[in-house]
Amino acid sequence: RVLSSLTAEKMIEKALNNISFAKPEDVDTKMGELALKVDQLSFDNAVAQAQDEEGNLKHPDYFTITRGAGMKDFHAWVKEQSPKIQKLASSLDPEDGILILDYYKEATAKKKTAEHDKKAKDKKKEYDDIYKSEKSVKKNKTEDFSGEKSPDEEAKEAFEEE
Repeated sequence: RVLSSLTAEKMIEKALNNISFAKPEDVDTKMGELALKVDQLSFDNAVAQAQDEEGNLKHPDYFTITRGAGMKDFHAWVKEQSPKIQKLASSLDPEDGILILDYYKEATAKKKTAEHDKKAKDKKKEYDDIYKSEKSVKKNKTEDFSGEKSPDEEAKEAFEEE
């Protein structure tokens, strides 16, 4: 009994020596981090579930844009914006989050429209250049710079004579 009692006391003493108690400042830091995470989750949920007047989700792609495949593009866009927009982007107010996504989607739509317009303009120019070159080839075939008719014109007129 004495031996098992001494062994138990030593085990308890060793266990108590290895226990570390949290310092009050560590608890405050951990609680602050936890509160920030809860606030972020609340914000994410509010923005993702925001609805328009008709009951449709305003930004059903919120998580795709901010956390998924579009995350790099979105964060790069935010970095390019004015300090005012960057401040809105760092806010945890859901109305600010909705506004930022509206701005982002408008900017990306304008960029895609501009790219599409440029491609269409380039393609039109290419077709116009082809048309102009074909027209000039036909014109050169029918014109003789000496003022006389080309052999093709003469043959055509001869065929049409009565």
